[in-house]
Amino acid sequence: MKREVNIDITNLPEWQRKNDSMSKFIRLQSWFIDKLDKINDEMIYKKSFENQVLFVRDTIYNLLNKNIKCIDVISEHTSKSIKLPVYKILLNDKTEIIMRNNFYDWKFSIKTKNELNIPASLISDGYDEKISNGYCEGFDNSWVYDCYLNNKSNFTVELNDNYNVYTFLFLIQQQLNLREKKITKILKNKII
Repeated sequence: MKREVNIDITNLPEWQRKNDSMSKFIRLQSWFIDKLDKINDEMIYKKSFENQVLFVRDTIYNLLNKNIKCIDVISEHTSKSIKLPVYKILLNDKTEIIMRNNFYDWKFSIKTKNELNIPASLISDGYDEKISNGYCEGFDNSWVYDCYLNNKSNFTVELNDNYNVYTFLFLIQQQLNLREKKITKILKNKII
């Protein structure tokens, strides 16, 4: 998937650009600093914008850290007159997570090689019926997949809040980790 947003990381201080611990989200950090400086302090949703990006950059990154290859900004959309990111998280096993928040809900498109087990109670839309492309602001049409029940490894869903987002990603990570451990164990047994 190509990068849709041109991001210049030279706006960051040199110590951030050379910091290995930031390398997985350096483009997100640069995008965030650039946009934050352009939002008027009187904008009611400025703090919500900050909280959203920091939730992804810090909380989600820390949750997925050992499995994450990178977090990037691949597109943008506008809500409440504020430019918001469409994030792409790429995991080491090549699982792709595309997500956005518009201050009302989160949209997620998941593409992985394994079927995932997600409880219906976490998903507010897209469980058994495909979400219309028009409701996935900032997503390219090719990033909007079928509903979860029709394809448990390649789907688009809506989640209501950060708690559900964290739980959703936690469950995905646990399932991917368990599969990885199982495969490693099988390979070790075959070698011995």
